[in-house]
Amino acid sequence: MEEKSLQTDVLVVGSGAAGLMSALQLPPSLQVTIVAKKNIKEGSTNWAQGGIACVVDPEDSFSSHREDTHYAGDGLCISEAVKVLVEDGPACIEYLQKFMDFDSRSNGELRLGHEGAHSHRRILHAGGDATGREIHTALMAAMEERENLKVIEDHRLLKLLVEDGTCHGALLLDRATRVRLKVTARAVVLATGGLSQIYQESTNPKTSTGDGIAVAYEAGALIRDPEFVQFHPTALFIAGAPRFLISEAVRGEGAILRNSNGDAFMKEEHSMAELAPRDVVSRAIAREMIRLDDGCVFLDLSHLNADKITRRFPNILKWCKRFDIDITKQWIPVRPAAHYSMGGVQTDLHGQTNIRGLYANGEVASTGVHGANRLASNSLLEALVFSKRTAEHIKETELAPHRELDCPAFQQGDREIDCGDLIRTLRSQMWRRVGVFRTEEQMIRVHRRLNSWMRMELPARGEDSETDDFRSLLYCSMLVTQGALERRESRGAHHREDFPRRDDERFMKHTVLQYPIS
Repeated sequence: MEEKSLQTDVLVVGSGAAGLMSALQLPPSLQVTIVAKKNIKEGSTNWAQGGIACVVDPEDSFSSHREDTHYAGDGLCISEAVKVLVEDGPACIEYLQKFMDFDSRSNGELRLGHEGAHSHRRILHAGGDATGREIHTALMAAMEERENLKVIEDHRLLKLLVEDGTCHGALLLDRATRVRLKVTARAVVLATGGLSQIYQESTNPKTSTGDGIAVAYEAGALIRDPEFVQFHPTALFIAGAPRFLISEAVRGEGAILRNSNGDAFMKEEHSMAELAPRDVVSRAIAREMIRLDDGCVFLDLSHLNADKITRRFPNILKWCKRFDIDITKQWIPVRPAAHYSMGGVQTDLHGQTNIRGLYANGEVASTGVHGANRLASNSLLEALVFSKRTAEHIKETELAPHRELDCPAFQQGDREIDCGDLIRTLRSQMWRRVGVFRTEEQMIRVHRRLNSWMRMELPARGEDSETDDFRSLLYCSMLVTQGALERRESRGAHHREDFPRRDDERFMKHTVLQYPIS
């Protein structure tokens, strides 16, 4: 296979908020190469509707934001990480405001939203329900002023180049030409997003195949708490259509969840009703669907001010109109879908992994902020805060010198294997057996199948996109299932029907996995 080479100081793999923030905070003296799996304008950040949580209201407090984060995290948040997130947050918001405006009232005050498990209105929005897109656009605008930043598009991560516990770069693949690109770097930042495409029902873009987690795991990085996958309660459910996310902010503005009989059921489930933590709402919806043998429940906004809804949620309004749903008058069909992975590549407070020279930011990382369940709208803040800290650490650290490593010769496998069919089967099995509800019996069945696939001689890396996707999805599915089997309790987003209670005596601890597991 044809191969090219490139040398850079810092390689940032991922072009969402975490990747761009990392690159922008690095000094101009360092040559930085940013890799986008597709177009730099695409990625999970652009899909983020709800907003970004931050203490900016004088009536709010850092202590309150910390308490809310710990409450949602169900006992597993790392206190030091939460403190960093909350207290470093305002400086990141000020940085963004150099390049963008957040939604404000007519008097100039920021318009702050309220979302599940938050005790105060502290959610900043931009463009109504297009906060992620606006932040990403602002970061790209900031890049225009930086000559030391180079962008490579349409390349995927195949392997990290690691020797003697130090990362010296990565092997990439041009997805269009299938030419391999060996990048030698003094530091590598993973910002590749999450793994939610392991599930049949997912709000994430198709590129969220867990490449960074899978490749880091293969390289020997520690993977922490992979079993904690958040299922967003309200994804639009239209047969044959993408599972478009209906933001939690809709419920924050007063929308009501109803079953097919028209009954509002959340008050019986939790004192916060529709604003309960996401795992509570997702399970309540799933139980209601099972009880009534329905494919969805409904989100009712018809009692709310139509002008306000139109102004506040223009993208949701526009998307639903494509399916002849007027959200100001008609109920929106919704059901849970995999949305965010709390676990990932284990890092310290500076984004460092256990491999020297390898950092991780954003959803690919496990910083310890989210614990067992992410507090709504903390993810964008986490991506910005810890990416900034990573850049500061790289700036202050004596980086390893460039070192050329030979690229591995990937073993040729069976080209007749239909990896597209395997992906469909994997996603279906993970959704049915390692999804919102879990039992040991069901997960063991998945685990055995995953193990059998692990032993298959797959086509070599870079042969075709489906094989590369399947390999990443397979590793990530194994990690999630292994973690879920080991955690014999229910906590946060991880719910075991056979162990329905939280068990602090045995499981007030983190799951940490390292290659190889079986």
